Order: sequence, then structure tokens, then C-alpha cells
Amino acid sequence: MKIKDLRLHLIIFYTCLFLILLLAGHEVYERYYVQHSLVDKINSIAGVQKVVVIKSKENLTLNITLGTVDDLNSTYQQIKNSIVLPKKIKTEIKLKDKRNNRLSNIWNESKFIIYEALEKGNFTKMKSDLKIMMGSSGLDKWEVSIDNNNIYVGMYDGSNYLYEIIPRK
Repeated sequence: MKIKDLRLHLIIFYTCLFLILLLAGHEVYERYYVQHSLVDKINSIAGVQKVVVIKSKENLTLNITLGTVDDLNSTYQQIKNSIVLPKKIKTEIKLKDKRNNRLSNIWNESKFIIYEALEKGNFTKMKSDLKIMMGSSGLDKWEVSIDNNNIYVGMYDGSNYLYEIIPRK
């Protein structure tokens, strides 16, 4: 094969075209297959109302709007377990609730108890102090649970609710 007979400009053109198509195909695959299947999985979890995916180069942020849920801890674990992505992609879950000023004020007051328990490691005292505080606040319902990674707080006031997940580490 003679080099003179090759048209170098055509080879470069078709190579560039191939690379562009390959990159575009990868983007379409990620956007429509990976992200849509992830959104569908999370939307199928009880209590999830809406999922918005925000993708940056190395991060994937999931803004998840929750309705009222019976157990925030198990709902959060179901959401986390449904996220199956390569480890190089950092995933951040942001929960959106329906808080009002009253719930925000009670949350701000309860932070002192929760963060003190995180610092001192006295979670049984936290639970009893929160029980006293929440009992006198007049909330319809409240819940606090804990696992190895997080503290889960849910407060309910009529049709409004507040969810907070506090990392333990």
C-alpha cells in the first residue's frame, strides 16, 4: 500500500467524526439510560414524590422531594441502596421536605441536644431530652433514629414535615 494513495485529510476527518460520535453516544447512554433508570428506581420508593438529578464532572446530586414517610431511616437506606454507580462518581443526596417556620424553629432548638450527643456520645440522653422537648412543642408526631452513619430526625406539624439527616462522622 502506497502512502501517496492515502488521503490524509479524509483519514483525519473520519477519525474525528468517529470520536465525536463515540463521545455523543456515551453522553446519551449516561443521560437516558443510567440517569433515567436511577430516577425510576428512586421514584418507585414509597414516599418519594420527585427526583431531580444534577450532574457535574465528578459529582451527581440527587434532589429528592419526600412526602410523609413512616420511617425516615429505612426510606433513606432504600434510596441509598438503589444508587448503583461507579465509585469514582461522588453522589450527594439532598432531601427536600415541607417545613414551616414552626418546624424550623423547633429544629434549630433541637440541634443543641443532637450535636452535644454527637460530641459526647450520649445518645440515650439525647433521646430522652428530645422526648421532653418535642413533647412540650405540640408537634403531631416526631421521630429520631440512629445507625452507624447518621442520626435521622423527622418532625410533623399538620400537613408540614421536616426531615434532617445528620452524619455521625
